[in-house]
Amino acid sequence: MADFSGRVALVTGSSRGIGKGIALALADAGADVAVNYRSRSDEAEQVVEEIRKKGIRAEAIQADVSQLASVDEMVRAIASQIGPIDILVNNAGTAVEKDIDDISLEDFNAALASNLGSAFLCTQAVLPGMRERRWGRIVNISSIGARVGAGSVMNAPPISGRQQSGSMMPARARLRNTGLGNRSSVFACAARVASARGSSPRSVCSLLCS
Repeated sequence: MADFSGRVALVTGSSRGIGKGIALALADAGADVAVNYRSRSDEAEQVVEEIRKKGIRAEAIQADVSQLASVDEMVRAIASQIGPIDILVNNAGTAVEKDIDDISLEDFNAALASNLGSAFLCTQAVLPGMRERRWGRIVNISSIGARVGAGSVMNAPPISGRQQSGSMMPARARLRNTGLGNRSSVFACAARVASARGSSPRSVCSLLCS
């Protein structure tokens, strides 16, 4: 595994599930970790304690990453408490467990903001610092449901999983033009899948080493 000692990682939505697993894997690689959560403070604190037992710095940071003001405040808090963000894993997301006939416009817009808007806002917030330090890693986690569907579960909606990768294309091009290039900045899209079926937190971490 890569050595990320001295780096600071932010994993959104990391109080449980694959986000928690990625946070722990990054800590195993030496990175200090900001554990973002929206409402599950107790679970986030448990993740922080697990990381601190490894001798790694960690903080639980509350933020609704679908909201610009909340994202800006989160990034400032992380910089103050741990340091500037070197690694961003856009993992936060939600699913609306309703049939298509029952999904309201409010449901649709909330899912879009959570699954696509959050990745855009967090990426935009951390890019200036990465560009200034000429080093950064960003991984976007997208639901496999965006490609294959998930019965009565609206994951995103599905378009947002596909849009998430495409929406980062201008950022890729701009970073190349500022000299960061592929060696200094990685933008990847990994599928959120059950650990028994596919990607594990460590395999997501391996993307950061490319």
